[in-house]
Amino acid sequence: MSDVQVDHQDNYTPHSPPGDRSTLATVSLVLGIISILSGCVTLVPIPFLSCCSIPLAIVLGIAGLVTGFMGLQSSARTQAIVGLVLSGLGILIPIVLIIIVFVLGIGLAIMDPGTFDPGMFDF
Repeated sequence: MSDVQVDHQDNYTPHSPPGDRSTLATVSLVLGIISILSGCVTLVPIPFLSCCSIPLAIVLGIAGLVTGFMGLQSSARTQAIVGLVLSGLGILIPIVLIIIVFVLGIGLAIMDPGTFDPGMFDF
């Protein structure tokens, strides 16, 4: 036999240092975008889709906020901050839309109670 020595070194280098939470920053960004889109679907008058999109937008926005705060300690800090902002907007948009529809409904009922149709605000 020959005296050949084989050196088995692992040459794998990860993309980010161990313990880096850049994936959480990316998840926060994606959840924020989906949350905003889900909140805006509320304006589309499709009955089942509109009523489910409000809670979905709020839940996804909260999940985006949680992962965004966790991702702030990563190398993708800017991405986490953008995810936090989008997730916050994803929570805020449906809440503002609910308030606007509620105020419009009460205003129309007070102005002319005879012509008010509660079905006009069905989403």
